[in-house]
Amino acid sequence: MGILREGEQLEDLQRNNLKIIQKRGAYRFSTDAVLLAHFVKLPKEDAMVVDLGTGSGILPILLSALYPRASFVGIEVQEELADMAKRSVELNGLGDVIEIIHGDLRRIMDYLKPNCADAVVSNPPYIPRDGGLVSPNRSIALAKQELLCSLEDVFHAANRVLKGRGTMFMVHRPQRLADICCLGRKYDLEPKGMRFVHPKESREANMVLVEFVKNSLPGMKVYPSLVVLEEDGKYTPEVEEMYYGEKGQ
Repeated sequence: MGILREGEQLEDLQRNNLKIIQKRGAYRFSTDAVLLAHFVKLPKEDAMVVDLGTGSGILPILLSALYPRASFVGIEVQEELADMAKRSVELNGLGDVIEIIHGDLRRIMDYLKPNCADAVVSNPPYIPRDGGLVSPNRSIALAKQELLCSLEDVFHAANRVLKGRGTMFMVHRPQRLADICCLGRKYDLEPKGMRFVHPKESREANMVLVEFVKNSLPGMKVYPSLVVLEEDGKYTPEVEEMYYGEKGQ
């Protein structure tokens, strides 16, 4: 197919006939992006949403099916991933609702106006810069480790683009939860909702989904835990619906 380049392939997202371009040897989206998309609750149907670190564009593409009246801007520092995201948007005929910007979220004001977004979503690098060995694969290293973008950079960017009372949705690791909550408050993003994700019911949580509201009073809900897999390795009904359900059609 003409839109694909060497080493690339199309992956069917099992929703609204959407597809996404992925590349062998480059960073690929995973379950955390799917879970985050379904954790998002936009404040209004025609919300303007900014994805900080969009990768191959998975979040705005999935969210466009769940919220067909919303508009999206994805910021991605890796040129190769940004290019794949742009071509995926084109492939799905979503150019009118999704804009992909190849840029550094640390310079967010170079691309967007202050207080322009109703919501922000982010699936940022999980591992601190000094948190371990760096992958020899540059694409994977930048996506997983805070080499070009720290957790604080994400909160600072979110604060700049969000309107007052705007919402932010993030997926991260439970080990970073203290940092997440402290940085949220530092940048006037109050943690308001949290859901722990367990790979199986018998396993401890390995992800956490967090909702923030800008300029909000304290007070947070902890939602029932989300379990991804049954003990036999099959998706739980809730997660199966996220991957294969008809919501948004």
